[in-house]
Amino acid sequence: MAEEVSLPVGASQFTSIPQVRSGQPAAEAAVAGRISAAILDSLVLTAVYGVICAVLHWQFFALSHQLVALGLNIAYYFVLESRDGQTIGKRANGVCVVALDGSPPSPKAIAIRSVLRVIDYLPLWYASGLINMVRTGPERRQRIGDFAAETKVIAVEGRSLTRGTAGWVLPTVTLLAFLVSVLYIVAIVNAGNQPLTPAQGLAFIQGCERTSNGVINCDCLLDRLQADGYNTLNSLNGLMQQVRSEEFANQTGSARTEVTNAALACRQSITPPPQVPPGGG
Repeated sequence: MAEEVSLPVGASQFTSIPQVRSGQPAAEAAVAGRISAAILDSLVLTAVYGVICAVLHWQFFALSHQLVALGLNIAYYFVLESRDGQTIGKRANGVCVVALDGSPPSPKAIAIRSVLRVIDYLPLWYASGLINMVRTGPERRQRIGDFAAETKVIAVEGRSLTRGTAGWVLPTVTLLAFLVSVLYIVAIVNAGNQPLTPAQGLAFIQGCERTSNGVINCDCLLDRLQADGYNTLNSLNGLMQQVRSEEFANQTGSARTEVTNAALACRQSITPPPQVPPGGG
């Protein structure tokens, strides 16, 4: 039997929720609408962030600006869902956030589910959140943020209410997100085990030049380290991490010895500026 849930006061134009006509629990019926809503909300957020980048002349994918994108994401969901349980995407797809007992979610609950959305998204495509939705069953279908906040998303109107969600949708989308995430992780690991690209080599040399004050020929240093087998990004980063660990422990281990010997071999003399004799012109 379909469940009846009281709609939060002020949520959309509704004052009560009719039974889901598909016969599914309201949380199960909302699954397809939630997925569509997530896509639409992502497009809205991407557009807004793109405008910000254009106005401020930021690079869209710059790591230093991703905190702004993250803050924008959290603020968007918190502000809209605190108002009536619906974002632009949720309203368009006829789904709404409620507390587990059907009452309006508290601002604290919305804050929790908004912040934890970052965890739900990992590694890609909301894979973690989708897996938790499968785990929590058709009566709740909670992602990690919902589970922590004691909320759920239910169908309230439109297609979500009248037709619900086909049984294959959630397992298929979850499997797809899981496979894409695995491939993404494998690609990252393999990329780190490939020979250094020219851009990666240049980044190492520039970092070396900033810290060596011209004492070391950084092109030479990179060549020697690569000749000794440190020719991938992972191996080079691992070597530098081990050097920092040995320095912190005030120890001279294999990594510190390797870099020190290479640096000594690439040491370059710095010719001091010519001295002008007193009174010279």
